[in-house]
Amino acid sequence: MYDLMIYSLKVGVCLAVFYLFFKLLLSRETFHRFNRIVVLGAMFLSFVLTLCVITVYREIPVLPETPDEESAATVFDALPLHRSLANFRDGAAFLLGAAATLLWTLCSLIGVLRLIRGGRRERLEDGAVLVRTERPVTPFSWGRYIVMSERDLAENGGAILLHERAHLRLRHSLDLIVTDVAGCLQWFNPAMWLLRRELRAIHEYEADEAVLDSGVDARSYQMLLRGVL
Repeated sequence: MYDLMIYSLKVGVCLAVFYLFFKLLLSRETFHRFNRIVVLGAMFLSFVLTLCVITVYREIPVLPETPDEESAATVFDALPLHRSLANFRDGAAFLLGAAATLLWTLCSLIGVLRLIRGGRRERLEDGAVLVRTERPVTPFSWGRYIVMSERDLAENGGAILLHERAHLRLRHSLDLIVTDVAGCLQWFNPAMWLLRRELRAIHEYEADEAVLDSGVDARSYQMLLRGVL
């Protein structure tokens, strides 16, 4: 348990360093595909690099034991039990936070699944499934499903479908699954949630770019984003 906590703290430090690097140098760039790779790569490297251990061996001369050192050793013999209790307490708090974050994530996923099952489903020509609902929900996509309200579909269905299809084509849902799992392990780390927010913003930029490349008028699409998305 103690080793897991130390590992998680090291991962947290790496994530914080990577986030500062991204925010200062890359967040304002418009190379969205590259930024997406950088953010995902930063998360992956943070969890992998901390597993690498570099061991350096050197000889240390053995000093003769003195009476004072013997008495000091007797005093410190009681410390391991205290440390074990403290490590158990900290480890339990870490696991409790991870479990709570996982439960919150699962509840959100269940809400999405219930919304998909409760709507009218229509398979599109590219294999995506359009879920139409009477509820006033913000359009979103997950897996192969695109969820839209009947009102949005009637008013701005074409542009919104292009946007959400871009999310599906670029497999943004997989990115979110990875960040959700990482978030359960790094629930205490603000850098993890900030990187997740940056990744979601990159997803939106990529989808918007795909819509504009398809020939949609930029001004009218901008007005649509303000009113719907």
